[in-house]
Amino acid sequence: MFDTDQAMRADGGKIDPNVDRQNLTTVISLIEKCGMPTLQEVDEVQMTAVWVAFQHGDNADRKKYLPLLERSANGGDLEASQIALMKDRILEDDGEPQVYGSQVIKSGGVWVLYNLEKPETVNKRRAEVGLGPLQDYLQKWNIEFTVEQAE
Repeated sequence: MFDTDQAMRADGGKIDPNVDRQNLTTVISLIEKCGMPTLQEVDEVQMTAVWVAFQHGDNADRKKYLPLLERSANGGDLEASQIALMKDRILEDDGEPQVYGSQVIKSGGVWVLYNLEKPETVNKRRAEVGLGPLQDYLQKWNIEFTVEQAE
């Protein structure tokens, strides 16, 4: 599941929403029948596949299962950075400003940073969840971030 998800996203590939939907359906079915897996039961790639299925799934299921995913992160089975990215995705889908600066959108044919809450403290928030500076992250989309960071 993880390999399929990532392969269709590699190098600007065509994303098939049916694959995302099927992956999410599989993960939800597993969780509902067996509970949330842990790193004692699955490996890191499989655990990441669970997160990716929600991250690339629909917003309603992301919101519904976020508390469960947060508990997994608190227990060390997922990364805090993964939860941060998911929260930003939820906020973007809800039309609200993101917190960690992980979401970019195309506007006028170019990539831009999606609306960001309190940009002057974003790198502090990113560091708290294990993410690097926003200006470094945005380089892969040729987006320049020059907001001076407050202490």
